[in-house]
Amino acid sequence: MFEPDSTALNSAQMPALKFLAGDINSRLRTGSATLELRAYGGSVGEVSARAFDISRKRGLALRNTLMSDGVSGDRIALRPMSGAIRCASPDRVDLLLRKN
Repeated sequence: MFEPDSTALNSAQMPALKFLAGDINSRLRTGSATLELRAYGGSVGEVSARAFDISRKRGLALRNTLMSDGVSGDRIALRPMSGAIRCASPDRVDLLLRKN
């Protein structure tokens, strides 16, 4: 979804994000669910201010894109996570749909 150290969404992903926003909208309309965005940035295991800033900006970029496609901002929680703890790519944002 992101190039290393970039906070801009990959434009090739926009059609998939638009489809995802529609699916998220339909799920959020039924009940009191929320969407949690866990954003990562920096190197694997990095916990610096730079990694936190990259992860925050990535989360905000995805949040703003989803909101422009109709997802209610008050149903989105953003968690900047800095560098990924495991061996997974830190150039990502995980989406978790939570039922309240």
